[in-house]
Formats: sequence, structure tokens, C-alpha cells
Amino acid sequence: MVPPAIPVIDIASYRAGDAAGTKHVAEAVGTACEQIGFLIIAGHGVPDALVRQVFDVSLGFFDLPLAEKLAMRSDDPGIPRGYSALASKNLGRTYGLDTPPDLREQFFIGPLDDWAAHFARVPGAAKVYAPNVWPTRPAEFREVFTAYYRAQERLAGELMRIFALALGLPEAWFDGMIDRHFSTCPSNLYPEPRGEPLPGQLRAGPH
Repeated sequence: MVPPAIPVIDIASYRAGDAAGTKHVAEAVGTACEQIGFLIIAGHGVPDALVRQVFDVSLGFFDLPLAEKLAMRSDDPGIPRGYSALASKNLGRTYGLDTPPDLREQFFIGPLDDWAAHFARVPGAAKVYAPNVWPTRPAEFREVFTAYYRAQERLAGELMRIFALALGLPEAWFDGMIDRHFSTCPSNLYPEPRGEPLPGQLRAGPH
């Protein structure tokens, strides 16, 4: 039996505020989630040029000398911010697996809005709003990643509104549940391998 194709759903009509288009998008998303569990979106409004800039500044950063990159590490290894060197992290261990370290470098940014004071009474919660670590090179790194994070933040909110409509709920149903999110945005570099990997070693372990 041939599995069903993952649908590509253009959400541009929803984003434009077209009533008929919104109904069609919500129905298409609902059907995809109920029958397949996956979907691909088009018409999301994130400019291709911005995505290209993210790749460019990421590669510019990863090309820097190691010492300069290491200076951009988080003060707390438990907080996903800033730079993580090659083979310094191990996603498999989050599942209790005894696997070798991952063969990738990473740079993480987190929320741009600081809600730490709001959650000060909740043990450990304030850490997820830790300040971002911004490199000085490339010079446009912070500007590009801030624009990209905001674009994805906006898109996530729109998708949650579409999901609400697909569930037959008021469009703004989830708004108050995601307004203080702590989403992270990592950039990964998978450098050319040097030699054979260790047994069970992956670019990124199970997660």
C-alpha cells in the first residue's frame, strides 16, 4: 500500500484575512493532522532572503577561530545559549543512552523578551529566559537572527490560530498560552567528518 503524500498547504489566504481561504486552510490542516499527522506549509511569509542571511551569518560565525567561538559559550551549560563546540553535547543521553558525543557545532538563541522576573517564584523557570549571547562577528549576526526569530515567532502564533480553527475553537484560543513562550532557535554546523565515527556516533543523537 502506498502511503499518502504529505500535503503542502498554502496558508497565504489565511494570512491575508480571506474568510473563504481561512476556512479552506483550517479544514486542510485539520484533515492532514487527523489522517496523516504531518503537513508542509507554503505561503508562510518568511522571506527567502532572510533565510539565506541566516545561513550566511551562521557560516560566517562557524568559520571563526575556535577560541573566539568558545568565548561565546553560555555561563551555564544547562542553558541553551551561545556556542557549543564539536562533540561537546550528547543528545542520546537525554534518553539515558550511552552514546558517543554528537558530531556537530551549535549556536543557540532563545527568547528575545525577558520574562524571568514574571516567573521568579517558579523554581528553575527563570533560567529559560536567560539573556542571549551575541557574537560581535559577523557584525550583522544579532540583527539577522533577531529578525528571523521574530518571523518564526509570528508564524508559530499564526499556526496555533489555524490549529484552533481546525479544532473548532475560537481563533485566539491558544494566544494566552504561548505569549510567554521560551522557544529556542539553534543553528547547526555539521562539518566534514575527519576519520570514521565511533560506534553509534551520529551528527545528532536520538531526541
